[in-house]
Amino acid sequence: MLTFKARLAIAILGLLAVAPSHSAVVSLNLVGNAPVLVGDSFSIDLTLTQPFDGLDASDELLAFGFDTVLNGTAAQFTGVTYSPSFSDDSGLLGLDLAGSAFPGIPNLPANQTLTLATLNFQALYAGNIDLGVLGNPSEPNQGLFFSLSGPLAANAGLSLSIQSSAVPVPAAFWLFASGISGLVVRSACRKSCTIGALSLRR
Repeated sequence: MLTFKARLAIAILGLLAVAPSHSAVVSLNLVGNAPVLVGDSFSIDLTLTQPFDGLDASDELLAFGFDTVLNGTAAQFTGVTYSPSFSDDSGLLGLDLAGSAFPGIPNLPANQTLTLATLNFQALYAGNIDLGVLGNPSEPNQGLFFSLSGPLAANAGLSLSIQSSAVPVPAAFWLFASGISGLVVRSACRKSCTIGALSLRR
């Protein structure tokens, strides 16, 4: 049985074989730099950089479509938030991730890095997860769609480690500790009172 990374590598090679010359980079990026702990909610941005490299200057990004692969049970998928530029077309197209922008997103300096969507998760257990998104133009409605080009191949992968959360100190410990400190203070007070009484008798 092929591992997740081997399957992703084979998919990437297949996509490259059918893809036109296009330098856009699709990536999956964890939102925030803190480690993900068991019990945390966390998000992963699906980002497109250099979307128009290798394309006509007047081209516009119209839509995207992806299937996703999630390996590992350490996290549970809880939903997708699409960028305000894109409407959610996943149900209409039968894909895990699909969005469209009309009018299209033009080739402007401000549009050279685009967040397409944010995937949301709940961390359940300590362990690793592998997440992949695949846009294969040979499949219906998958890839990147431009006004003058497309569909174009797009894919990305991310491996993430979920760590155990710090074990909280139980409340019983603090109750026990406060009781001990109270006894110590009381014992010290008795000793000082006894010594004071003895010195007065003399």
